[in-house]
Amino acid sequence: MNKLGIGKQIILFGEIKMKTKILICVLLVGVVFGAFLLYKNYCGDKENVRISFLKDEQVEFDRTVTRLELAFNQMYQGARTISLLPSIRGLEGANLPEGFEGKFDLTRFSTDAHATVQQIYNNLTSNVSVSEIYCILRGFRPDQGETPFFMYDSLIVDTASESEEESAEEEHYNADAPEDYEEDEYNYYVKQIALFAQMYPKFNFSSIDQIPCFGSPPMRTCDNTQYSSKRDGDVEDAFGVLLSVPVYSQAQDFIGIVSVIVRSNIFEALLIGRPFVIVTKQDEEQAEQEGWTMPEEPSRFVLHNDKMNVTVSDRRNSDLVSQVNAAITDKSSDLLLTGTLDIQSRIPWELRYFTDQTTLALELAGVKKMFVLKTTLLFIAAGILICGMVIAAKKQSLIMKLKQAIEMLQNCAEQVFSSSGQISAASQSLAEGTAEQAAGLEETSSSLEEMSSMSKQSADNAQQANTLATEANKAADSGADAMTRMNTAIKEIQKSSGETAKIIKVIDEIAFQTNLLALNAAVEAARAGEAGKGFAVVAEEVRNLAMRSADAAKNTSEMIEESVKNSKNGVEISNEVGKVLEDIVAGIGKTSDLIGEIATASQEQAQGIDQINTAMDQMDKVTQQNAANAEESASASEELSAQAETMNQIVGELAILVGGSSAETSFQSGSSKPSNTGRGLSTSDHTFHHIAGGNTKTTSEQPAVKASKATTEKAIPLDDNEDFKDFNA
Repeated sequence: MNKLGIGKQIILFGEIKMKTKILICVLLVGVVFGAFLLYKNYCGDKENVRISFLKDEQVEFDRTVTRLELAFNQMYQGARTISLLPSIRGLEGANLPEGFEGKFDLTRFSTDAHATVQQIYNNLTSNVSVSEIYCILRGFRPDQGETPFFMYDSLIVDTASESEEESAEEEHYNADAPEDYEEDEYNYYVKQIALFAQMYPKFNFSSIDQIPCFGSPPMRTCDNTQYSSKRDGDVEDAFGVLLSVPVYSQAQDFIGIVSVIVRSNIFEALLIGRPFVIVTKQDEEQAEQEGWTMPEEPSRFVLHNDKMNVTVSDRRNSDLVSQVNAAITDKSSDLLLTGTLDIQSRIPWELRYFTDQTTLALELAGVKKMFVLKTTLLFIAAGILICGMVIAAKKQSLIMKLKQAIEMLQNCAEQVFSSSGQISAASQSLAEGTAEQAAGLEETSSSLEEMSSMSKQSADNAQQANTLATEANKAADSGADAMTRMNTAIKEIQKSSGETAKIIKVIDEIAFQTNLLALNAAVEAARAGEAGKGFAVVAEEVRNLAMRSADAAKNTSEMIEESVKNSKNGVEISNEVGKVLEDIVAGIGKTSDLIGEIATASQEQAQGIDQINTAMDQMDKVTQQNAANAEESASASEELSAQAETMNQIVGELAILVGGSSAETSFQSGSSKPSNTGRGLSTSDHTFHHIAGGNTKTTSEQPAVKASKATTEKAIPLDDNEDFKDFNA
């Protein structure tokens, strides 16, 4: 159908008159030219946005360059001013020896000179937060404990109160506070002094602006302002660089250096545009008191000195350095702005700025969105004009298409009527089959319920048997333990009987010896004659007593031997009983295990049957729902059949409206009117049935024109010679 419609559109377009075709072609050319102009303006807008963006970024870049150059120049000019002071140029001798008390030697450096240098330091640190200013004379030997000639690290307006402040600082002690580490600074000063002595041994400069300044790589300094805790702090917050200028004597000879120490965090703060970087809680409190916070967006500036291996950037933007290096490698000029600082430094310092590509992308997206919107509106307007021209030229052709659509509607109505009957029969059959299936499922569910009840009863009986077997097992274990204890007791009795037998044997031996002694006594009494008669009587009694003791010991020994024999038999019998009880315990244990397995299996079987029963209930519900749906489908198919009949009647009336009485005759002869399905529908009372979600709504309307009264004068004519002269002009 789609291919047929497209082909008809092509044919109808060929029927448009030449004048309309020329107008459409001219309009299309104008649309193409307008789109070209819009694209050209779009390209120009993109370039203007990019140029404006780069200008704004350049302004920010120049502002930061100015800020850095001002800070560098202030540090350089401060150090240079100190180096040119007459009191500094007139210094002689060595640096301060190990153990020297004080910041400088009053014998070589007057109080006025000290006050002057202190005020220069105050001015410098008020503009740039430098850490210290050192003066190191030539021949510096830190390995021997020497320290610089002087060092200024505190902002002191009144030098008279300086000693009190120092004593107050010395009294404060914190075990977690980092130590004052100056070893890296002192060792690098030796290198700087040697380099100045080699390259600039004499003051041969025509202007003081030509006095050189040497930097250093990042190193640990003695400024622990933002490294206040060894436990919680970061030692890199105490890292900085040394900016040094030479000192020349009145004879223009190099005698030492004046060095300004500045931490890397100060450069980071200059890049961010804040007084300092918030690192510690004290920094947060100070910033809150001063009424400022860190910028929400991290800075995209990188301060770089390639020779000194110095790279400073916003610590919150950890990927910035790698992005800048990638932009340098790719030579992306739109991504990176670079510039060398105009400062007094033998080794150049470079500032790099990674542009905000997100903002640029958003601005370009806005320009593109406007271009797409304008182009879309252009094409929509052109499409509306072309459609209007085609519609005006093709109004007559629409009538032809309407007749074809009516014929197609008639055929479709007949097919719908036939299909609805088939759907109704199939739905009725499905409803009957579903009802039978529901009955079968109900019987199956009943059987499963009985099986489930029996399985639960078996599981309960198995559980009770398992409980009884467990109790029997425990009783058997108790009997075995008692038998073991009885066996042990009998063994102890046997052991005691053996010990008693030994004692009786000893008694027997004593009786035997007593008997022998009694005989010897009787013999000796007989030898004594009358004097030994009394002793003989006693000996006879002793002999009789020994014989009775021997007889009693013998009888007792026989009884003990009999008892030992019986005990031995009892031990053997108890061992046999113990073994039998062990066999009984083992058998009861196996029986208990088997009964437990039976109980577990019965429970699992009961659970499985319950699950099957639940599934059957769900299947029953689904089947009943299917049955209800089938009945509703049958009812809906009947309604569809009625609607098909009604639509067939409406199509006939529409054909009469379009083609007149001849169309009525053609329609009635060319189509077989489907029979009514018992709904009682007629041409004078049309009922439209809308089925949605199983519900049926009916609305009745009277037809605009009845077929029996339609005439040729009331129909829309299809002759284009008279009624469409205005469109063909």
